[in-house]
Amino acid sequence: MTFIKTEIFRDIPHNSGGLAKASGIIKNGGTVVFPTETVYGLGGDAFNDSAVKNIFLAKGRPSDNPLIAHIADIADIGLAAAEVPEAAYFLFEKFSPGPLTLIMKKNDRISNLATAGLDTVAIRIPSHSLARALIRASGVPVAAPSANRSGRPSPTTFGMAFKEMDGRADAIIDGGDCEIGLESTVILLDVKAVRIIRPGAVTFEMVENALYSFGHGYKLHAPVKSGKTPLSPGLKYLHYKPKAEVYLTGESDIEKIKSLFPGRKIGMILSGGGKNCKINPDPRVLCFGTLAEYAQGLYRGFTELDGMGCEIIIAQSVEPAGLGSAIMNRLIKASGGKSI
Repeated sequence: MTFIKTEIFRDIPHNSGGLAKASGIIKNGGTVVFPTETVYGLGGDAFNDSAVKNIFLAKGRPSDNPLIAHIADIADIGLAAAEVPEAAYFLFEKFSPGPLTLIMKKNDRISNLATAGLDTVAIRIPSHSLARALIRASGVPVAAPSANRSGRPSPTTFGMAFKEMDGRADAIIDGGDCEIGLESTVILLDVKAVRIIRPGAVTFEMVENALYSFGHGYKLHAPVKSGKTPLSPGLKYLHYKPKAEVYLTGESDIEKIKSLFPGRKIGMILSGGGKNCKINPDPRVLCFGTLAEYAQGLYRGFTELDGMGCEIIIAQSVEPAGLGSAIMNRLIKASGGKSI
């Protein structure tokens, strides 16, 4: 691709001029990297084919991998969706603004490039104040995948986003660190069936309990298999992978793990704040005490260990329940399922 000059905006929304410039870039068909509560996104006008092409080009993203359309308020669903099931309003009211994406029938204004030619569109209302201010000022749904080159870990800090998208996007908004650190939960609404097709911080258990209170015959079902064109980001291709080779483990004995890879530079990501975290001073051993800390720090940890020259990253597995399901989904994608 041809590299471009990237403008940096800081102190938004207090810097109203910066917000006006950033939204103006989107209105004029450009691309803007912006923070959300999940990860940084690379945004453009979801109605504009040229803007959407530039998103795919900047990321090196396969054209059959659809984008999420971000809106500012629940009242704006009609800007992106042609049909809105009753359960969609209920789930958005329950969990949004927040890390929830719903797939519905698209309207004709949404670029077919953004949906990879599908007749459905994934819609989300982020809770981050800068994201919503940018979307509202732009006046259009903002198509936005994560602001990283395709297959790489999603950026959860301004520094990560800058490293990935400087020279590739027209502008980057500095919004600090992302609160959650993993991409949104994606749900497919199909008649009375509700299916989580990508886990996130809105967990299976949370959705199941919500649907029970909602009633109307809606039930949470097993995910559907994606066809040749995936229904959502994160389903088909290798994702979230650092440069280092990733292995999963249930083991927490650092020396035992290192002995399996003699002569290799190893980084480790441990969960639970066990004794190895307290006694080991090795900067290549990263420790997260809670699942929320693990989720928020996972991609940053991948990036930091890559920066230390690690050839192999060993990531400790967690129980695949609640937020742990989302963490394990990303770890399995990053490792290709390899474990020791």
